[in-house]
Amino acid sequence: MLSVVASVWNEIARTQILQTDWAKEAFCLDQQGINDFHSRECERLQAQHLDLDVILAYLDLRPLLIENVAITNFVLMVGDLDLRQALPEVVTVDEAVILGSADRCLSQSQAKQLRDLLCGPLKA
Repeated sequence: MLSVVASVWNEIARTQILQTDWAKEAFCLDQQGINDFHSRECERLQAQHLDLDVILAYLDLRPLLIENVAITNFVLMVGDLDLRQALPEVVTVDEAVILGSADRCLSQSQAKQLRDLLCGPLKA
């Protein structure tokens, strides 16, 4: 979530129908709230002995995957296709793993960890 400023997440929450309670809460946070949320999530996941690169990829990709329809509708609504640089369309877990692996040069075992996280239940 840190790749996009809070005001963009806030505007997505204000103008779009969000599918998850997680996003309804997280997308409404101010910048400090997003930073704090990110730090808490990193700590929680590091306590599970997950690799930091996997954790960071997961935190970047989770909102793109779970709220892809709202994000796409927002990008189309504002007409700023440059937003796709920061908010790429991610429709499947496979796409998310490919994107995360490429962005962070994940090994096969790290990619499997990322897949497992993305397929697991949301915990905020």
